Amino acid sequence: MIGRALPDTTTIASALAINCYLPTAASSPFVIGAAALDAGQIALTNYYRHINTRDYISAYATWLHPLPGPKPNGAPAEDYRTPYSDFVAGYSDTLYVFGYYGPYNESGAFSGHGYVDGMIPTVLIGLHTDGSVTSYYGCYVLGFQASNPPSASPVPLGIISGTFNPITTPYVPNGNVIRGYLGLDCTTLSLKF
Repeated sequence: MIGRALPDTTTIASALAINCYLPTAASSPFVIGAAALDAGQIALTNYYRHINTRDYISAYATWLHPLPGPKPNGAPAEDYRTPYSDFVAGYSDTLYVFGYYGPYNESGAFSGHGYVDGMIPTVLIGLHTDGSVTSYYGCYVLGFQASNPPSASPVPLGIISGTFNPITTPYVPNGNVIRGYLGLDCTTLSLKF
């Protein structure tokens, strides 16, 4: 639409024909304030693409699992994945998840946690089969699956863990509210890795 001209019937009809609940190249991923996707945003975009297409096996495979045995610092290896059946059941009444991602903070590995790569603030808005909408804010911890022996080929980022809290506003969050949560300092949450 140019200036104050009213849209014609063809423009209105094409706008009304858009299915807002299907992912498109223009609508996915939802990254506010970013010109290009970073590695963390790409990893989570792929993850929620699998969720939204009901490819739960691929989505679940995005979650990292620890190698057997203790970590280098002597702590036992911990697996933060829920059992697969619980993972799938958790999405049983979900039509679509809209993910909004902040900038990926590549903090890198540290003592005893060589697989950690970084953290990314995220807002999730879920549309459910009963028409309800739920919203959450929090962070994901991302990293690389360790291999034994180490692999020479590039390894995609995977999800180590995530911590999320409900957004309790009585409405679906708008862009300004989402942007505020995407500025979250992930280190202030009780993240597991």
